[in-house]
Amino acid sequence: MDIAIMGSSGGAGKDTVANLIRSVSKRNFEIMSLGDPIHNTADELLGRKAERKYLQEYGEAVRRIFGQDVWMKYLDRKTKEHSDKYGIIIPDIRKLIEFSHYCVEGNFKAIYVYNDAETARKRLTQRDGGYDEKSMQQGIETQLQFIEEMIKAESVINDRRYIDEIEVGGVTVSVIDNSHQLSDTREQVERWWENFGE
Repeated sequence: MDIAIMGSSGGAGKDTVANLIRSVSKRNFEIMSLGDPIHNTADELLGRKAERKYLQEYGEAVRRIFGQDVWMKYLDRKTKEHSDKYGIIIPDIRKLIEFSHYCVEGNFKAIYVYNDAETARKRLTQRDGGYDEKSMQQGIETQLQFIEEMIKAESVINDRRYIDEIEVGGVTVSVIDNSHQLSDTREQVERWWENFGE
């Protein structure tokens, strides 16, 4: 079983949900991010931790040179090394091409992590020491916002904070609301695992 996680923005809690899935499932999941090679090579080039806004520009520059699917191809090669031993969780699906590759063409279970914008900004500030509004509004962070609009239109997010799902291009996308306490999110992940875990 492989899982692809999308989110309403940076700071939505995609990594948190990935770690919770690994925790509640008690299965061997390898968390493998599309952004890992971007972070690693940028940090190595700079000799320090690169800022988020530069990482986005760097990742996009490499895509322009080598093709929009370069980071997916890289990750696919890495996941093949682990696929017989582990399930794979990709916690940073941000683009339509990534959603299509892993969730429509592939067999990844899709999760959308919802978080209200103000909470996401606070979490980014705590985690990264701040956030850049411009980089949050770039195409890379907004390509999947139509899913959030579908969620809001169907009133999936509500005070009861239960898991629901929507259909996107023939793919069932589970929704987890991470706007509240970690215990609420964990409860939703536990219910998701009961319903969808293998």
